[in-house]
Parts: sequence; structure tokens; C-alpha cells
Amino acid sequence: AHGGLRELKRLNLYFNIKLGDGFVTALVALLDEGGLANVESLNLYSNAISDAGMRELAAAVARGGLPKCTTLDACFNPGSDAPVQQALAQRNLEQLHACTPEILQAAELSFSGLKWNDAQGVQLCEALRHAHAHGGLRELKRLNLYFNIKLGDGFVTALVALLDEGGLANVESLNLYS
Repeated sequence: AHGGLRELKRLNLYFNIKLGDGFVTALVALLDEGGLANVESLNLYSNAISDAGMRELAAAVARGGLPKCTTLDACFNPGSDAPVQQALAQRNLEQLHACTPEILQAAELSFSGLKWNDAQGVQLCEALRHAHAHGGLRELKRLNLYFNIKLGDGFVTALVALLDEGGLANVESLNLYS
């Protein structure tokens, strides 16, 4: 099953105003069968996905759908993308702690729009330090942390420690704006 697009890394389905919850249901069925397993980036912004569709997609991600996906942009839909972002961030944190090959070899990581506080930002830096100490993050080129306006001094201190250790040595784009 799903022999097509086995090498697909990036799937851009944005500005399709008719892609809504019916599309999400079909996508989730595909994901639950192991489809799109190599997709690293999925863009679904500016479509017609409701809160229910976002929750359905978030549940699929939490169950292991899109196992290599480190960036999933679903903003500017009628529904809030917060559940999707939370599910992806939680899985990415778990993969960093477990040092899975998918996360250790990722070129891009996104922890954006989560409204994380300082302690959560420190937790992320600790997970990144752990992954770096176990040989990971060598391929990481882009780290997205934007729209986390509650990150403060503790996060900055942890981030500086990570940078001092060379944990983000190959990162070309670090996005911290709010």
C-alpha cells in the first residue's frame, strides 16, 4: 500500500480554501496506514480546516503519523492549529530525549506558536543538549521558536549554554521573533 511518493519530504497544500475536515479525515486514514512516512514538512495553512479537523490531525500525529515530520504549519484555518502544534512539539521532545534517528538527523525543527513559558523553553534546551551529546543535531539548519512570547531569562541562559557547547553549530536560521 502507498507505493507512490515514498521519497516525498515536503508536502505543500496551502491556500486551498476548499480543503477542510473531509480532506483531514482522508489524510488521517492515510497516515494511520503508514502513508507519507518520509514527509519532514507539511504545510496546510490557509485552508478550511475546523477545530474538529485540527483535533483529528493532532490525534494522528500523537499516534505516530508523519513520524519524520518536524514542521507542520496549519495556521490561518478556521480552526486553531494549537492541538496540532502541541502534539508535534510533544513528539519532537520525546524523540530528542530518546535520540531517535528521525530527530537526530532533522534539518529543521519547529516549536512555534506554543505560548511556552520559561520552564518549557529550558526543557527544550535540555532536550537539545541531550540530543547533541548523543551525536545529534549535526544536520539541523533551521530552528523555529517564534511566537513563544513567555520565554524569558531562564530560557536564554539555557540557550546560551547550548550554543557554548556547539549544540547548534550548523544552524543557519534561528527564529525567535514574536
